[in-house]
Amino acid sequence: MCAQCERTFNNDRHLTYTYTYCPTMIGQYRVGVQFAGRDIPKSPFAVQVEGDPGKVMVEGPGVDAVAPLQVGKTTSFQVHTAGQ
Repeated sequence: MCAQCERTFNNDRHLTYTYTYCPTMIGQYRVGVQFAGRDIPKSPFAVQVEGDPGKVMVEGPGVDAVAPLQVGKTTSFQVHTAGQ
């Protein structure tokens, strides 16, 4: 679960940054963008966060019915959400 915004310096000719945030719930959000402490034009922006649980795929030994899980033993699985 994401807790806060992550910033990446792009090191391009305009010296831009990319900010990434992972919302924790589906719903309507308002994203404010500021420069020098002031909102940029049209900020804050309305953002609708949606998801389709039917498109999520989970696989791996931790969820396969082939081998039983054992108490105290580590296992793993992968969650694929691309295309959401």
